[in-house]
Amino acid sequence: MKQIILDIETTGINPKNDRIIEIAFIELNDWKIESEFSTLINPNVKIPEKAYKIHNISEKMLIDAPSFEKISDFLREKLSNSTIFGYKCLKFDLKFINYELLRANKIPIFPNVFDLSLLNEFFKTKSLYQIAKKLKIDIKKRHRALIDAQITLKILRWIIENFSENFIKGYILKYEDKLKLLTELTNNKIISKIIYRGKYKISEHIGFPIEISQNYIIFYNTLHNKLYKLYLNKIIRIESE
Repeated sequence: MKQIILDIETTGINPKNDRIIEIAFIELNDWKIESEFSTLINPNVKIPEKAYKIHNISEKMLIDAPSFEKISDFLREKLSNSTIFGYKCLKFDLKFINYELLRANKIPIFPNVFDLSLLNEFFKTKSLYQIAKKLKIDIKKRHRALIDAQITLKILRWIIENFSENFIKGYILKYEDKLKLLTELTNNKIISKIIYRGKYKISEHIGFPIEISQNYIIFYNTLHNKLYKLYLNKIIRIESE
């Protein structure tokens, strides 16, 4: 199985509303770099000042960058059937990537994952950069996707040299979230039609069920390019297409 170190930069922290503006990954073979990929991504939305102050990626820098949809097939091919390594990639990077895949009408990915943030308690740290500093790994720049992926690789190599590869393997998880559960509930058909009884009328929502809870479904409607929160007790039926 491929080993890929992944990192992204975004317009914010909410994958339902914010977008990816940079993605990078490093492909490994026996912990040696086989290839590197990095690109800016044009989200066609404004970059909030708060986000710009973190990564210094401006809207002007993104004018000629590809959209996520244009590189979505390439990214799915690279990231599927792989083990993804990253810092907070379980709750951040992969959630953002799957939301972007949904917007591009692509099936989400569910790779194996090693999330370095799971070792925060082990290292007594709270960030990627704190781990690097504790291990005396030099950081000249930060908050750019390829740079952060390279820092992650240095930390992983330190762990292997000072502990073992088995130490890392013990923290590898299968990425499964509520999105995968819904995919299974709809007979593994990612595009579905939900018939919903609203206050004044019955409506149809065609698209992707993104998140499920005990009381509601969050549904991305491809017809209107919007997210809807649909209460389960008002859903008449779900039809897979």
